[in-house]
Amino acid sequence: MRTVVGTPAPPRAGALGAREAVGGVEGVSENAARGPPAPGQPPLGPFYELETSSPALSLSPGQQYTHTHRTFHLAGPEADLDRIARAMLKVGLAEMASAFRQ
Repeated sequence: MRTVVGTPAPPRAGALGAREAVGGVEGVSENAARGPPAPGQPPLGPFYELETSSPALSLSPGQQYTHTHRTFHLAGPEADLDRIARAMLKVGLAEMASAFRQ
């Protein structure tokens, strides 16, 4: 199974008074490995928390912003998943795997 997480690019800087987000780059997905529940215990499992951050915007009264987060869980033969990855992400599974081994 492969999981793809995404969010549209945030508005242009200044479009709604965007400020730099605390703790990272606005709108970029991050993943954090879960550690053990207590010292000396094994991790809960080999999974990641996948999330996106909405931009820090200085909104005037009456202005609004909607943050969209999309998660796709894909399962199937590797050849099909590779074809989907190339269509969605413009990169194949082998290239992604090698990037994480570096």
